Amino acid sequence: MCDPDRLLGELRIEEAARERSRRRWLRQSSEENSTFVGVLVDLAEGRTPVALATEAGEVRGRLNEVGADYCIVDDGRVELVCRLLAVKSVLADTRAGRTAVAPAGDRHVRADRTLHDLLAVWMDERPEISATVGARVRHRGALAWVGTDLFALHVSSSGGRVVHVPLSALIYVHIERSAPLR
Repeated sequence: MCDPDRLLGELRIEEAARERSRRRWLRQSSEENSTFVGVLVDLAEGRTPVALATEAGEVRGRLNEVGADYCIVDDGRVELVCRLLAVKSVLADTRAGRTAVAPAGDRHVRADRTLHDLLAVWMDERPEISATVGARVRHRGALAWVGTDLFALHVSSSGGRVVHVPLSALIYVHIERSAPLR
């Protein structure tokens, strides 16, 4: 004779095992399809505190936005626009209470705005910016113009001379102002 309580208990155990297996398969599938940019998108949605390793050193703050070839990190004083190819690694604080879930990285950037586009928007104001292009190389000055693959700054400390910076050399750039960069 079959005990209904025992049978129901066995069915529950089997269902729980199937659910664990399904979750494990979904996690594995997500990990196998993950990309670095996808991880950054997940972290930006959670406004997760991060430490980005770059050639110029570590950039710490909350990841706010990911564009086609850049990300924006708010360090509490300024928003730093980092060129994605200059980011060597990201350390995210995904401890409980910091962000809802750990980043899966299987997502894509929804925005098609590029670093070039962002700099072109800044041209309306011609702001004073700081551009970091190496471990010990930083240029400060007024944004003079934005070309196809470079931008130029009027460097005030050098008598108004112009420095030309290829976008491919840029590590990060920022404007010190209270309004957000976007």
